[in-house]
Amino acid sequence: MRLLDNKTLKIHEFFGSEIPPYAILSHTWGQGEVSFQEMQQGNAQSKAGFQKIRRCCETAAADGFEYSWVDTCCVDKTSSAELSEAINSMYRWYRLSDVCYVYLADVPANLSPSATTQAMRKSKWFTRGWTLQELIAPDSVAFFDAEWKELGTKHSLNSLIHDITSIDQGVLKNAKLVQEFSVAQRMSWVSRRQTTRVEDLAYCLLGLFSVNMPMLYGEGERAFVRLQEEIIRISDDHTIFAWKGQEDLPFSECGLLATTPYFFRDSGSVVRAKHFLSTGTFSLTNRGIHLNVPFLISSRFIERVAVLDCQELGDEAKRIGIYLHQKLDGTFVRTSSDEKSTGVERNWLEKIEELKMLKLKRRNVFVRQNRDLEERSTYDKFWIKADGLEECGIRFQESYPSAISPDLLTNVCFELLSEYDGYYFQFADENGRGFIVEIKPSLTAIVKAIDNSNTLKWSEEMWVSSESDRVLWQHPGEKWWISVISRRSLVSGQRKAVVHISLTLRGE
Repeated sequence: MRLLDNKTLKIHEFFGSEIPPYAILSHTWGQGEVSFQEMQQGNAQSKAGFQKIRRCCETAAADGFEYSWVDTCCVDKTSSAELSEAINSMYRWYRLSDVCYVYLADVPANLSPSATTQAMRKSKWFTRGWTLQELIAPDSVAFFDAEWKELGTKHSLNSLIHDITSIDQGVLKNAKLVQEFSVAQRMSWVSRRQTTRVEDLAYCLLGLFSVNMPMLYGEGERAFVRLQEEIIRISDDHTIFAWKGQEDLPFSECGLLATTPYFFRDSGSVVRAKHFLSTGTFSLTNRGIHLNVPFLISSRFIERVAVLDCQELGDEAKRIGIYLHQKLDGTFVRTSSDEKSTGVERNWLEKIEELKMLKLKRRNVFVRQNRDLEERSTYDKFWIKADGLEECGIRFQESYPSAISPDLLTNVCFELLSEYDGYYFQFADENGRGFIVEIKPSLTAIVKAIDNSNTLKWSEEMWVSSESDRVLWQHPGEKWWISVISRRSLVSGQRKAVVHISLTLRGE
């Protein structure tokens, strides 16, 4: 562990029992932070972040400490191995510190008590992922404003901090109590916090759950899934499954493990049940997560409800269940309820009377985790651009499912709705000969020939083009070559596809 000498600001390295008493800094990163290399080379004083380091060391020296630890300059972040070791050790370093100084750069000095309280409530420090463990782990935490004037301590500001963070006041007084809170409750504390890199939303929680794992920056949301897998290896707490997905998204399938802490935003009161109805154990297998739980068929017979050994505070007579859907291979995936609860919101959790559970049989289920976690940019809207149609005597006639006036074809933004297979646009000449362009939800297209005059005959195989995002197809009864090109574009700053339909005459 590297520590700063509070008088000389030189960095010294200590190991194991040799580590002396030290103060530790908690802050939010800004522009001009001082790196380990800059501190070693002696050119750190020109950086904006140097004053923060200097004031921390001065405060620690005034409290009688010889050494301080500051994350920006005491870890060599150019070494991936050292960075991984530091992240896995971070909770312990804060836990073992003698005092933690929290520097709130966005809380001005010399405010009235009420104004100071309001400024603290709005401080960025309380919204960051890494500062959660920096608040909980140390026994002694002192808060300072922008000019390093003390605002109070974790104990003296206990009620205010609880109000801002929703962290239990007992935990704020004694970090040892953390393990008494359910996985869901602890996840809820970080659910509305943010980190610069998505992986850090998982890495900042390692100490809170007493687990370790390697850092793999670039893995995205997979990091949070890995964190939960590590928790499962040492815990039989069913509340890890008691989360809610996005309520405003279309029906979807997923695994038992959440892809983001945000899904635990409403789980602050979810606790372990006092009496287990399941076998109490679950495990990771190559067929998914294995559970042995009471099983209930939902009222619509579409989903199954797996009853978990957890409940909500204040509603202990009911157990929490999750919806599962069985696949052809016998495994299950998690879903939201097929029934909408209110408006567009979907049910993700079910509550079942505990007495009803006693009549249910336990069942072994394997729930697969979706391994494709990458968020994709959605293109669910498109514009039509048409060229060369009128020159060939072809006009737009109608569209489905949204009927529009012919003169509005290129002025309307169409939305690809999940309940429809696609959009249909019909074009024809005055004799009824023409074609239909079908735009699929995947933004691919199919062209179909039509002939309302019944004077043309061709084989059925010739009526339809192949499906593609680049279609060039000759009408079987005419000299028309029809081109349909779908391109992803930014229109007024929003992602929309532009479908370009054009027609040319060939072979004359």
